[in-house]
Amino acid sequence: YIKENEIWYKKVNNYKQKVSKYEIIIKIKNNQPIDQFFFKDIGLSKYTINNEYLPKNYYVLNINDNNDIIDISDKLIKSGYFQSVEPNLYGVYLSTPPNDQLYGNQWNLNKIEMEKAWMMTSGNNSVKIAVTDNGADYDHPDIINNKTTNNGYNFFNSSAPYDPIYYSPNTQIQVAHGTNCAGIISASINNNATGLAGIAGGWTNQGLELYHYFVADPYEPSILHLVRAIERARTVDDIKVISISLGFFSDPNDILLQAIRSAKDDIVMVVASGNYVKGLYESTAMLIPAIYSEVIAVGATTENDIRKKWDDSTDEPNWGSCYDDGGEPTLRNVDVMAPGIHIPTTDIRGQQGYSTGDYNLIFHGTSAAAPHVAALAGLILSLNMNLNPQQVATTIKNSCDNLSHMNSLEYGNGRINAYKALKYTLEHYGGTVTQNLTIPAGETWSLEPGVILTFTNDAKIIVNGTLNIVGTASNTITLTSSTNWGGIEFKSGSSGNISHTTVENATFGIYGDGVMPNIYDCEIKNNSYGIFVKNVGIKNIQTTLVENNYIGIYCYNADPLIEDCKISNNSYGISLINYSSPVFYYNSIKSNTYNGIGTYSDSHPYFGETHTPYQGNPKPGYNRLTNNGTYGLYSNNCSVFMGMDIASQTMGGYNSIFSNGSYEIYATNSSTVDAYHNYWNTSYPLSDIYKSSNSIVNWYIPLPSDPGGGSSLGKQGNTNSVINEYDPNNIDRDNPEELKRLALYYKYIGDYEESIKIFEEIMDKFPESDYAYNLVGEIYDISKRYQKLEIESYCDNKLVSLKTSDKVKQASNDVKIAVLLRDGKIKEAEDLSKDVIKKYPNTKSEKKALFTLYLISKEEETKKTDYLSQLKEKYPNEPETLQAMEITEIEVEKTKINELNNSNHLEKEATEKVIHKYELLGNYPNPFNPSTTISYSIPAASNISLTIYDMMGRRIESFEKNGLAAGIHSEFWDGRNENGELVSSGIYIYKFRAISQDGDAKVFEKSNKLMLLK
Repeated sequence: YIKENEIWYKKVNNYKQKVSKYEIIIKIKNNQPIDQFFFKDIGLSKYTINNEYLPKNYYVLNINDNNDIIDISDKLIKSGYFQSVEPNLYGVYLSTPPNDQLYGNQWNLNKIEMEKAWMMTSGNNSVKIAVTDNGADYDHPDIINNKTTNNGYNFFNSSAPYDPIYYSPNTQIQVAHGTNCAGIISASINNNATGLAGIAGGWTNQGLELYHYFVADPYEPSILHLVRAIERARTVDDIKVISISLGFFSDPNDILLQAIRSAKDDIVMVVASGNYVKGLYESTAMLIPAIYSEVIAVGATTENDIRKKWDDSTDEPNWGSCYDDGGEPTLRNVDVMAPGIHIPTTDIRGQQGYSTGDYNLIFHGTSAAAPHVAALAGLILSLNMNLNPQQVATTIKNSCDNLSHMNSLEYGNGRINAYKALKYTLEHYGGTVTQNLTIPAGETWSLEPGVILTFTNDAKIIVNGTLNIVGTASNTITLTSSTNWGGIEFKSGSSGNISHTTVENATFGIYGDGVMPNIYDCEIKNNSYGIFVKNVGIKNIQTTLVENNYIGIYCYNADPLIEDCKISNNSYGISLINYSSPVFYYNSIKSNTYNGIGTYSDSHPYFGETHTPYQGNPKPGYNRLTNNGTYGLYSNNCSVFMGMDIASQTMGGYNSIFSNGSYEIYATNSSTVDAYHNYWNTSYPLSDIYKSSNSIVNWYIPLPSDPGGGSSLGKQGNTNSVINEYDPNNIDRDNPEELKRLALYYKYIGDYEESIKIFEEIMDKFPESDYAYNLVGEIYDISKRYQKLEIESYCDNKLVSLKTSDKVKQASNDVKIAVLLRDGKIKEAEDLSKDVIKKYPNTKSEKKALFTLYLISKEEETKKTDYLSQLKEKYPNEPETLQAMEITEIEVEKTKINELNNSNHLEKEATEKVIHKYELLGNYPNPFNPSTTISYSIPAASNISLTIYDMMGRRIESFEKNGLAAGIHSEFWDGRNENGELVSSGIYIYKFRAISQDGDAKVFEKSNKLMLLK
């Protein structure tokens, strides 16, 4: 210890550390009672002693000005009563004074991919984070939204209770450090237009709940006060993350180490590594407590991802970022790096901060780096509050960007990447998803076995890249919600696999349009639509339980292989529509409220297999359709293959169809069902089968015993011998039904050319019949299954050369629309559908086109409502109309939940309440893509203007209305500028101005922020 100008210092490795005048930290021996020591014997007449918020066996002795602290410490040591005695020490803040104002672009957020990270979370106020620093301007407009109720605690007042802290804008400059650190974490985005975005400041809701622990004495940080802050954080305030941007050269009696070890299993402690500064501290060794392995030590990087050095080319010379322990060899190095130069953040308002305004645009030092990592830890816990500090640290370290030049120990694990860290969290640990989770194109997400994702606010997963959700038999993955969520939506160009996964309580459990993952060994339950497959070729749904959904599996223009699945206790088991041709093996389709399987509008399901290039030889079906409430199979204008005897072979068959409510099979509207060699629980099932006058059901040669079959939960039977076969030579060629039967015969044995010739013969002989229309769909099915016919060219060329009627032309267009949808050519399919509606009103083609346009307009409410109205008016009882109504009803129920958070809901309530004041109500959604709605209220007739600016102040778009009546109103912004061009991702400001027309011309102005994420 040395004394200079009446102040004691402790010299540590040639560096001086200031000693407290009043506080001595003592540690007792072997739990000896402190009150048995007579402090008066060493000359202390006035003193206090306490151990509040200190580790076990530690006490602080407070003396007065009349005593010399080093003298008293020596006497205590010599008494032999104590294990250790040492005065409290002061440290340093790990930033350096700014030298000039450069720029306010938040490059740091772009560097760590915050925009993408915010698509997962922007903070959760159930997560408490504390900044241990000097005071802070907690009424700053960018901090006030997230601060805790009483701001925090002042540990400079050494006797409990610790008073809340408050600093006005007139306070001294030293407290600017705490304000700068706090803004990096918690500057909010949703309450003003002039500020900055904190990493965890919240968007649509509050961000992390921000505490401030004042640990200065009065302006220099104190080890004793930091210890007390950590103890209180652990034992009283339930703090989850502590950000420490200060350091010490020494730890008296290891008291800080003990406090950190006590808290390491409860709190993520993030610490600045330290700055080395010419003429002050010139070692690269990290300071205390960064040197302790129980914390996350954070170094600082520049805009170029280079560790800050004092001899670099930046405009901030003379300081660098510490990174090792000073030993030979090094045993402890910095853990991660974060941006630490030119960081824009909040400052004390007015003239008393680092800058002359309310914001400091160039905060720097490892003090600036550490809050980045602390905020990231808070975001990780916002996703999953069940993670322990070690898991959070592992997530941050394992997700860093470790660039090629970062292979030395001075970079630790690399520079943090917020997006990758949150992605790693959900992939490895799961968590709660409160907003839509988007998998970008070109990226792969892979959920680990055992992960549970819980969704709120009707959030969903939108897949543009690759999503693999692959659990194991003993460690499954679960995607769920306590209420309702949107489900998994695979977009065009995406891919993935889902296995050993439970998907439940969603609107669309798994939804694919143009693409679909393979689904194996899953449970899809309690959804509105379990699996919704649209415009997709062959995909596998295997060994999967589909139960308690409204519709278990829904196929539109889709051909999945469905094998070894149990589809039970749904309202409708399986619905097929519009050229869907799935293949079924070994499924149990049972105990559904209405239909086991409903097939509509030119669909061609196969229960078992014929000759095909991709399935090879014929196979029996072994499906069980039993105990369904209404029909086992309902067929409307379709061809269904359930079994047939052809060329001395049984193709398909061996399905069990019995004990269904009204009929085992119900065939109507020109349907053909071939159902040879199946088990009906009777030798003569005719009374259990319904067929309309223009439909055919061939149920011949029933099996004498149940073949078993069904999913792997049931018994699989053996193939019985062939009893009879179809004779293709005994045909009446003037009978369209027999010709169709002959064409199907050749189709099933793999002679697709002969099959098409006979279909063409029917169209030529009976051009105005329903057969002519339906057979174009049969040819489309051949093109899909045998892959040797280019269907669009066939429709445009071959069919035109035949004596085709309008019905064949209509069917050709319908097929071309289906092909365009499968190829992802949505705009072309939309245009052709509209053309069909104009050319062929009041036809089956118009009905299909309206339903197609309804589905295409899934996210455009006005169009979707219009197409549904036309369907209801012109085709009120058709399957397409009923299914559109069902989809709409489900989405309406979902919307009712969403409206609680949707500003549009305010417009519906406007007539029920009186508006008393002007108010800018915000925008929803926020963040948004591609559009958002901005709502506001006016208490009297007014002229209003709403102008949107970018962060540089350039006008992007504006809205003006005059004479607007009192009430709640909204403006819709589609993300385009005044030239109609889509704007880029980023933060935008919208300014609302209203001038009343009631005579006094009151003016109301307010601004807010919104964010476009792409």
